[in-house]
Amino acid sequence: MQSAFGNPRIKREPRTKAQNGIRSPVLQVCCAAIAVATVFLLIHSRNQAGSKSDQNEKTVASIPSYPRSSDLLQLPAIAAVAQIPEWQRRLSELSIEPDSDVLGEIAATVPDDQIRETLDILSGGNFGGAGLELGRLLIQRWVKNGMNEPATWAEGVPDGEFGRMACREIATAWAQSDLANAAAWARQLPDGGNKSAAQLSLSFEAALRGHVAGAISLAANVPPGANRDEAMDFSVRQWAITDPNAATSWAEQLPNTPLHDEILADIATDLAVRDPFRAAQLLASASIKEDLSDKAALTIVRFWTSSAPERAADWVAQFPESELRGDAMKNMIDVWARNDFAGAGEWLMHQPDGPARSAAIATYESAHINN
Repeated sequence: MQSAFGNPRIKREPRTKAQNGIRSPVLQVCCAAIAVATVFLLIHSRNQAGSKSDQNEKTVASIPSYPRSSDLLQLPAIAAVAQIPEWQRRLSELSIEPDSDVLGEIAATVPDDQIRETLDILSGGNFGGAGLELGRLLIQRWVKNGMNEPATWAEGVPDGEFGRMACREIATAWAQSDLANAAAWARQLPDGGNKSAAQLSLSFEAALRGHVAGAISLAANVPPGANRDEAMDFSVRQWAITDPNAATSWAEQLPNTPLHDEILADIATDLAVRDPFRAAQLLASASIKEDLSDKAALTIVRFWTSSAPERAADWVAQFPESELRGDAMKNMIDVWARNDFAGAGEWLMHQPDGPARSAAIATYESAHINN
């Protein structure tokens, strides 16, 4: 028979019962084998899945867990490791030189147990004038708790502007309670500017307290210079307040240097306030550079005219015709005319003509107009 597509149909013969009987046991065996294999595969698959699960759990357990976002808020900031002190932050934010009140507030943020550490930072950095002032305030606070630790610290501070400031502050504070030990400390400091600063500060403090010999000794151990000369001059002038003869005698023995002239001229100037006649005698007998001598003479004239104008006038009349004589007469008339206008005019009338008298008359007329 032909199919609709033109192909002949294959005619199948019906199976016999014997054939069906033979196939049935084979089929059963195959099905059983398939079932056993399926069960084995399932069991094996489950074992492998369990093994992989254990491995995954171990792997997962070995991976560090990430903190939750809420935990991040509890972690210390990385920047905290390098956080700068409050005082340093505020000092760096200043755009201009701060006043003492602002620096006092900044200094107050430094705890007492961090003063030394802060000073180490300041001494090794470049903080300008604000850093110097902050350091000074901290040292003044530190020494109130005792001198030993600040003094020991200062011995190792590098020589420089900050070191000189530190040594001056420590020396000045120590001198208030124990000048002798302060001087001993200063003498054993390493040679340099820091040591000189400490000794000069102590020289001023010793002179103010009447320890003139110690003051002069401290200043004399400093290398020559303007600061050394200033300390020497100040010490001898303090000495002259109580014993002008001894101070003058000591000063006259100094080498013929600018310091010699300056000290004698300053002694005469200071003495003019208390005893202008004696000051005039000192000036007349001392060998002093002309410009310093003239300056001291004018000071003596003004003070002497205030207390004894006639005696001052007699002294000035002895000056030779010179610029000094003219300046002395002008200063004398300026003071005299304020206190006794008629008496000053009377004296002028009897003076010889000359540049000095003319200058004094101009001063007298100016005083008359002002009166």
